[in-house]
Amino acid sequence: MEEMQEAVTAVLGEINFDPNELHAKYLSERDKRVRDDHNEQYVETSGEFAKYLDDPYEASVEREPLFDEVEIVIIG
Repeated sequence: MEEMQEAVTAVLGEINFDPNELHAKYLSERDKRVRDDHNEQYVETSGEFAKYLDDPYEASVEREPLFDEVEIVIIG
């Protein structure tokens, strides 16, 4: 961790926070979210929830590939 701090200091100069303290804070916040029951916290996907195991998009439509030329594509 100290090597990383030296590398950051070399690039940015002196910084006014302690990276080790920030790392400790992130670990502390993570520990607040981690649960002792791990996977047991989740509902079993059986019975009435079994339908969620099926992929509604599994059957795809076969078609020829598109070879359009575009300037911008937005996906998602």
